[in-house]
Amino acid sequence: MRRQTGLPAVLLLAVFPLAFHTYSSLTRYKYDLMLLCTAACLVCAVFAFPSWRRTWRVSPARILALLWFSTLVLSSFYGAYADTMNGDMRVTFFGAVRYEGLLSLGCYFLLFMIFSLVPQERSAALPAAALSLFLYVGITALQYLGYNPLGLFPEGRSTSTNYEFQGPIGNIDMVSGYLTLAIPLLVLTWVLGEKSASPAFALSGLLGVLLETMMEVQSGTIAMMVLCGILLGLYLHRSDVRTRAGLALGGMVLCLFLRSLVRLPWLDGGDSPELVFRPLSLLILLPAVLFPVLSGFWKGRVRKGTLWALTGLCLVLALVLVYVMPLSGEGALTEVHEMLHGHVEDTFGSWRVGVYRMTLDMSRGNLLLGTGPDTFYYAFRDYLVRTGSQVGEKFDNPHNLYLAFLTNTGLPSLVLYLSLVLYVLARCIRRREPFASALAGSLLLYSIQGFFSFSICLVSPMFYAILGMAAHEGEQAQEVLSYDPAR
Repeated sequence: MRRQTGLPAVLLLAVFPLAFHTYSSLTRYKYDLMLLCTAACLVCAVFAFPSWRRTWRVSPARILALLWFSTLVLSSFYGAYADTMNGDMRVTFFGAVRYEGLLSLGCYFLLFMIFSLVPQERSAALPAAALSLFLYVGITALQYLGYNPLGLFPEGRSTSTNYEFQGPIGNIDMVSGYLTLAIPLLVLTWVLGEKSASPAFALSGLLGVLLETMMEVQSGTIAMMVLCGILLGLYLHRSDVRTRAGLALGGMVLCLFLRSLVRLPWLDGGDSPELVFRPLSLLILLPAVLFPVLSGFWKGRVRKGTLWALTGLCLVLALVLVYVMPLSGEGALTEVHEMLHGHVEDTFGSWRVGVYRMTLDMSRGNLLLGTGPDTFYYAFRDYLVRTGSQVGEKFDNPHNLYLAFLTNTGLPSLVLYLSLVLYVLARCIRRREPFASALAGSLLLYSIQGFFSFSICLVSPMFYAILGMAAHEGEQAQEVLSYDPAR
């Protein structure tokens, strides 16, 4: 029986997201902290070596990770922009803009390897992650009320002037990335019946959902919709977890209700945050009550095939509805409506559509090794000049995790990264153990929001720690466990 340690998980999932500095130099502070945390985790792994040296084995996940990191090293030395600064390799080693050079990528690789080898004590990691998220939401709530806890905002700034910065992680797109990792980990461990989980974990996760609704980051909203779909599937198919799934679903709907009662000046207008009452909001409470109540009466279950058919039908109906609705003006739904009608503009998605198109075109000339880690700023600037193209905003990355791998480090690195994540995800899902399934939920939601976000040292260390934990948990299944919904 291997001894376990919870220190690396506590460092990455609890201490790291709460560590703070002023927003003016937050990224550099988190970058330095990431280096220290990686070193500390490495020391922990060395001290824990006697507990895992005889039982570890070469796994496909670690082989894929090693191959993936090898492509990153090659791209750093031989990428098209590796010598951007007249042969000075510091650009690809440290990063041009986002501190996302080979040094950061090496930390991500080390964190994955450490967490995949050293078992983490759940009874330490989960409570610490729950407490950290609870405190994070509390700090952000104080910012909403006009306070400046921890001195995060420079003098004269606040949420009212710069609402895109919230909590110790800062930019709300990055905060959303953190939430897509923490929320499913905490909610699903409790819903699925993890022994070391408690209702307090789910409550902390639901507070994270409330913060996600308050920020209104579209990628986070999509991720929360997927989480609702997962919980609904468990509610319909698993009678053994139906009560807890119903409570979690009701809690997520309740978060929508609470959001409808709050008017935020930076999103809804007005001078300061205030409570408002909208009678139609009471309709939102209906499913919030029905899900938990019905779980006490319904003892049947919906088959998996039926669930997949219903999911596909709902997606088709949603697309048809958006297609036929007479939408106009601005907004994501209007842009989707226009794209379904074949009208696509570069300005859609705050110029993301245009940047995606240009990034794909730009990547064709450097498919093997890309331009080098974190060199998108230089490559895209030259591309705009060369093609005479224009974008309405400044982009130092394509705002898409997968396109960033493609253009910065090449197609092989993208393929290996996707293979690694998909392999680990599949192994965790096949194991059908609560903690492994919760980790899979975190990986899935983070990967979904990655289509609209990017890798950065503010959040990525937490992702690779969870990816490593998921790889370790997935390895514990030597065969596919038979599924018994009554167990």
